[in-house]
Amino acid sequence: MRRSVLSGAPMLALMGVLLLASCVSTAPPRSSSSAPTNPTPVDGPGVAGAAFAALPVGPAQRLLNHLVLSSRAPGAILAVSVAGGSPTVLTSGVADPTMQRPMAAGDSFWLFSVTKTFVAAALLKLVDEHRLNLDDPINTFGVNWPNGQVITVRELLTHTSGIPPLGGDAGWTNRYSAWFDNLLAADPSRSFTPDQILALVRNRPPLSTPGTRTTYSNTNTILAGQVLTGVTGLTLTQALHQLLLGPLDLNHTFFGAGEVLPVQPDPGVYADVAGGSLLATSGDDPTSVVTALGASGAMVSTAGDLVAWGNALLRRPGLLSPAGTALAGRVGPGGTGVGTIGLTPTGPCVFDLSGCPAGSVFTAVGGFGDGLGAAVALVYDPASDSTLAVFVNEYEDADLYPTVLSIEALLDSSRTTKPGSTQTSTTRAEGEPSTTTPRNGAAAS
Repeated sequence: MRRSVLSGAPMLALMGVLLLASCVSTAPPRSSSSAPTNPTPVDGPGVAGAAFAALPVGPAQRLLNHLVLSSRAPGAILAVSVAGGSPTVLTSGVADPTMQRPMAAGDSFWLFSVTKTFVAAALLKLVDEHRLNLDDPINTFGVNWPNGQVITVRELLTHTSGIPPLGGDAGWTNRYSAWFDNLLAADPSRSFTPDQILALVRNRPPLSTPGTRTTYSNTNTILAGQVLTGVTGLTLTQALHQLLLGPLDLNHTFFGAGEVLPVQPDPGVYADVAGGSLLATSGDDPTSVVTALGASGAMVSTAGDLVAWGNALLRRPGLLSPAGTALAGRVGPGGTGVGTIGLTPTGPCVFDLSGCPAGSVFTAVGGFGDGLGAAVALVYDPASDSTLAVFVNEYEDADLYPTVLSIEALLDSSRTTKPGSTQTSTTRAEGEPSTTTPRNGAAAS
């Protein structure tokens, strides 16, 4: 996928922030011939009768080393938890390309759009507490958005609101991309408020009627953050810590747009065009980007915390109610769930210009994001009952999904199955023919 960048300006490594999210819903969206209705969950967790082996460390390390070489990244981190167990964390290369410090398992990195999973889950907690309904209009909570008496919380979290993007949110250039890139690059030290960012989008024409089309937009999650603060009366930082980070003991995860970070995220490199010369982000001021993204992409975490988060959100009830956890993995035909993005055997299709093809099969859920010299993925794979996080400190050339597929293939090959058991690992949009699709990935030798 191509991202919007500002050629030759280091801060433009930040644009194209893509990260998948995860959440819960309780009622179907509005009906429409093209609406993403009746989503179905990715099967899981686990496969009936299967025994899961630990991650094969040698082959996994070779895959990680290959990712570093193929993406031209200085370094990478991989963390994998099988069946909810303690993660295996592997590293490769260096964390700081200017200082040549080796990558460490506990390094912090920007989550970018994986932030969306946290904001959505916080709203789902409020649903469990009967403090809001996903089908409530967003203006119920003091948002005061055009057509907000019709747009629902669910439509924000599934990217079906029709609200336009800030810039190149979906990974491809649109008419807003260059203007937004220039705004952020003009003064990297500038701090934006959510209201200031939303004012930039407020009068843009909607992309579609709410509930009828899936169009990925960071604006949706920024507005969802406004709903969260409106319901709780807390700042976004306070709400995330009180509802999620504190209860789960995610002590290395923070909201970078609202609090001082105890440790700075790893710097990285980026190419102003794919395959172009690499530029370092060391010394760049991330303030304008991080505060502009806010609820849609400003969190920081570690590989261990991120895998723990994926387990808590997508694998078992506990953080959310059983109904909420069951719904957290639901993916509609448009490629999104309530806060989640579905992954097909060839990658997420929600970012494609033409959207997800009819009958798309989603084998996993999670999120991807990049910017500021970094790319990150969080994926839950029900076939192997595994949660994995991958981080590389490179922007533009890093394609994480082949590595994700190969790790899943490794886990599949290490699994033994009891006689007479059946294995199912795919899900389909309800109403589509049932399909079982093999993964397109192989472990590096």
